[in-house]
Amino acid sequence: QAARFGNIIMGQSVVTVSSGTADLVEEAPLLCAVLGEDLQNYLFECLPSDEDGFERNGFEHCVDIKGLPGHKYMEGYFHAMPGRHEQTVPSVHPRWGCPLDRRPAPLQLSAFCAAFRQVNAEMLCSLQRTVERISKRRGLAPVMQRQACFADLSVQIHWGDEVPTQQAAWHVDAPNSFLHLALGLQGRRALLAQRRKVPRVPGQPRSEVGTETLWQEPGAAYLSTPCCFPHAVHYPQTTWEQRIVAVQCRLLLTDDELFAVDNREALDTDPHATLAQAIFRHLSQAHLQIPSLAEVEAHHRRMDESDFRTRASIHADGLQVQ
Repeated sequence: QAARFGNIIMGQSVVTVSSGTADLVEEAPLLCAVLGEDLQNYLFECLPSDEDGFERNGFEHCVDIKGLPGHKYMEGYFHAMPGRHEQTVPSVHPRWGCPLDRRPAPLQLSAFCAAFRQVNAEMLCSLQRTVERISKRRGLAPVMQRQACFADLSVQIHWGDEVPTQQAAWHVDAPNSFLHLALGLQGRRALLAQRRKVPRVPGQPRSEVGTETLWQEPGAAYLSTPCCFPHAVHYPQTTWEQRIVAVQCRLLLTDDELFAVDNREALDTDPHATLAQAIFRHLSQAHLQIPSLAEVEAHHRRMDESDFRTRASIHADGLQVQ
């Protein structure tokens, strides 16, 4: 994203509201909820327990702020596409913009995403009907039709020195964050967000203009549209044992959808354009539902059974399972 979305990230301001547009939703919605403690632990325990384990599972060391070498950050990229939990899927590397074959997420995370889509089906189906009225073949409609919501997973691990608010990395996400679910599995962090355009006082630092500080405690979850507003994250100092673990669940977009040359094919992230306004209205009227551990475990069992049937079929055909 940084390589090919340089014009829309790192603190670019949102578009101002023009005169005569009082009907616009002027503040990007942010819906909050809390994971049950049993579900939070269930998801946290599917991840490695040490740095070497994360490296063996393909996690990459990242640097967002070069002036803070004592802050450590690792990130891993997975998918949670329905029916594809034994396969890689083609995607785009979120940092470098190059092709990336995403490995399936741990079954616990895939099962959570499936259960989350199910318990929020009414809201998602209503939104899909709305975006299909905008265009059935372009924009967000085909993404929702193939059930790619919350299927692009980035698992983030932070520890070490503090990232103070003054040095937090302000940015605006790529279009795959039109529906963005964030989960806090351990540790606490603060989301700094500018969801509404407000007048700037002369001499006031840009990072303070209309900024909310939204602390994300362990188990916190929120659904928002951070491709439409500047935001950053403050990370307190912490040890490895108390590391901050978050999962970002986004739209799994194709290369063409992320980097559409034809504006008719692009996902328009202008917060006052038709698509963003449709999403804002739906989310502002929605109630975020979090599945129970029992609901997630039921999806997990179905995935395990599907894996067993697949392996049995492969053996019946005389093929070797790798």
